[in-house]
Amino acid sequence: MFNPAGMERFFDEFASLPAGAVDPDAFRSIGGEVGMEVVGPPLAVSDPM
Repeated sequence: MFNPAGMERFFDEFASLPAGAVDPDAFRSIGGEVGMEVVGPPLAVSDPM
């Protein structure tokens, strides 16, 4: 649940990005459009081995 409503726009925009690695700046930009502030690095980064 998100309060206030509107976060679904983030998921719609995020889903429309091209397949592949996600550009952190695009993630921040899309989040900013809906009032979300992205701080710090991703919580986890997969080890490609």
